[in-house]
Parts: sequence; structure tokens; C-alpha cells
Amino acid sequence: DIGRWKKLAYIYLKEQFIMRRADALLGLTKYEVRTFRRFAPNTRVEVVPNGISDGFAKTALVDILPPIDSVISKFGDLPVFFWMSRIHQTKGADVFVDAAISALNSGAKFHAVVSGPDEVGLEDELKGRVQKAKLEEYIHFTGAVSGNNRLALLKRADSFVLPTVSEGLSMVILEALACGCAILTSPGAHFDEIETAGAGRIIARESSVYADAMTRYSLLSRKGLASIAEKGIDLVRTRYTWEYIVDHYLRLATELVEAKKKI
Repeated sequence: DIGRWKKLAYIYLKEQFIMRRADALLGLTKYEVRTFRRFAPNTRVEVVPNGISDGFAKTALVDILPPIDSVISKFGDLPVFFWMSRIHQTKGADVFVDAAISALNSGAKFHAVVSGPDEVGLEDELKGRVQKAKLEEYIHFTGAVSGNNRLALLKRADSFVLPTVSEGLSMVILEALACGCAILTSPGAHFDEIETAGAGRIIARESSVYADAMTRYSLLSRKGLASIAEKGIDLVRTRYTWEYIVDHYLRLATELVEAKKKI
């Protein structure tokens, strides 16, 4: 991956010297903390994650576009699995679609939604797989969504699925947790708290593994998934609101200022 090598070269040639002179480095996740320590082993590193508005999921849904409203109306009372990101292999769009096809062909009952901009021409290929499987009734493509259209899909979804190669701290996973989605994601999301909190599962990035997980989740029914999702809502409320994060940051800043005064 050329982009990865460019980033590493920049860190080695320039950023690591800045990192070693800093009073503290702020990482979004524990994974970032471990990465920073490779380049600045003697610099203090703290986790200060992204946050989300406490009222995000309570936003009133208005002006939903007819195509999105039409898709949502097809769901009935079946569980809904939602994938949303850039339509790209690194985000696992192909893993998700293949998993949905496999699970549905095995008799599972649910709807699956793919939303996002098509960056590399992958969407037509994925639609072709769905058409070949004759599952257009259950697997839906909405294109890129934003604002209340994005929120409407998140609030109706029962499970958010992101088989990603790598994330910093995924804002869409935070949004999905806040909206009451049980999460299925990969180790590359670097979000271990999802599993420790009981808010979802972190599983290998393979379509067969996701097909099995989606089948198991669909058998729980929407009520069963809601009990998992409630733990995710609690996780966001206690650890990822902006109020919590600002307090954390201010405590750290105060501590660093006081330490400077003693020098």
C-alpha cells in the first residue's frame, strides 16, 4: 500500500522528532497509543477519543428523501443489517455483501443495506452478485447518504456491520452505537470495548464468518438485538459523549500545566 509507506516515511523523517519533544501525545485508541510509543517511547501518551453529541440519536427525522423512505418501508419487522462507508474493499463492502448473500441463501431472514459513495467502481460488481443470487428484494443499495437520511437508516438498523481493514476511531460506529445498533466489526476497527461491553462482536474479516454472525444475530430477533444494542448506548453515554471527553482533556491539560510550573 503506497499510502501507508508514504505515511511511515513522513513519520520517520519528520514527525517522530516532534513527537519526542511533546509533553503528551493524544491517541484516539489504544492501538494508536502503542503505535506512538514505537516512535516516542519516552513521551507520555494518553487516549482521548472522538466523541458524539449526547442528543445525536434523538434528532427529529424530517425531510427524508423518497428513495430512502421507500427502502425503509420494505423492511417490515425483519432485522436490518446496515453497512455504511466508502464502497471500497478496505472497508469490507464486498465481505458484507457476500456474507449477506450466503446467510440469506442458507435460510436466514433479514434485510441488508449498503450505503456510501462508490470510490473504485465496486458497487456495480456487488449489485451484479446480488442480482445473480436473485436477492434484490433483501439487499439494498442507497448510494451516499447524509444528514437525516443517514440517521433514519441508522435508527432503523438493528445491527451495524463494518468488516474494515483499519480505522482510527470510526465515527460511524459511534453513531451506530448511539442509535441502538448491535455491532459486528473486525479487529481492524481497534474498538475492543464493543466486545468487552457486550455491545457486539469483533470477528475475523471473512465473509463466511460474517455470514455465520449475521445468521446468529437474525435468529435473536429484533428484540434480542435491542438488548445487545442497549449496552452500546450505555457505552457511548458513559465514555464517548463530548462532555466526558472535554472533561478528560481539561484534566490532562491542567496536569501538564501544573507539572510545567514545578520545573
